[in-house]
Amino acid sequence: MLDDLLTIIAQSEEENDRQFITSLARGLAVLYALRFYTHGISHQQITEMTQLPKATVSRILNTLIKMRFLRKHPTTGLYVSDIRLRELGEMASDRDHLVRDAKPLLMAFAEKYEVSVSLAVEEGGEMRYLESIRSPARLAVQLTVGSTVPLIDTAIGRVYYSALNEGQRMLLEERRLRPLLEEAFSPKKALLEQQMEFYKAHGFCYSVGEFSHDITAIAIPVRSDAAKNGLYALNASAPSSRVDLGQLIDKVAKPLKALGAALEQL
Repeated sequence: MLDDLLTIIAQSEEENDRQFITSLARGLAVLYALRFYTHGISHQQITEMTQLPKATVSRILNTLIKMRFLRKHPTTGLYVSDIRLRELGEMASDRDHLVRDAKPLLMAFAEKYEVSVSLAVEEGGEMRYLESIRSPARLAVQLTVGSTVPLIDTAIGRVYYSALNEGQRMLLEERRLRPLLEEAFSPKKALLEQQMEFYKAHGFCYSVGEFSHDITAIAIPVRSDAAKNGLYALNASAPSSRVDLGQLIDKVAKPLKALGAALEQL
């Protein structure tokens, strides 16, 4: 998230890192801020979000406009993406073909096994849904693409954490989870460590009612070079009132792993 970028900039300035180009980092932070305003962003909004001086924001915007990454909308006066930024977006879209092509497979899986199935990636210490096919069964929580759920309290977040390498886990803990959870971090980390041991033994993680009392879920990792940390997470969930954890595992654990393997081949 944007806070992560601003933290990196502040830390690099404090450390007087001569290999870090602060002006470039600030420009990238301004571009990133645009993602939160799909219809355009104002000078004041950028200033408030980035905490940069108004004059600095003005110079960055002028540069980005000249380079054709941004343009000023003739009607609204808001800053919107221009051709160079759209080209970068198209590159990312083409590279991330797994997410683009996953939907038919997820739909078929959800229909066959009568579960909800979702693909997500970590963002800001939470899991953001990139694709989600909902079960016909009535769930207490109906999540859609773009929704976020707690990493620690969900199967999809627990398996993402468990499948990271040690360095990635430490970075996630220190930069995102510890600041997000504060005093609750230590007991929550113990739960993550238990789930990680379960993952090593069984190849998936689970949750039963922690995020929502009526949702039981299992989840697996999906490897992809296009993903952040080279990793997505894929879950299958059902109402706890209709199926318990053992039944869900018996029904979909093996097919879910097969689905994950199929997605990795896309």
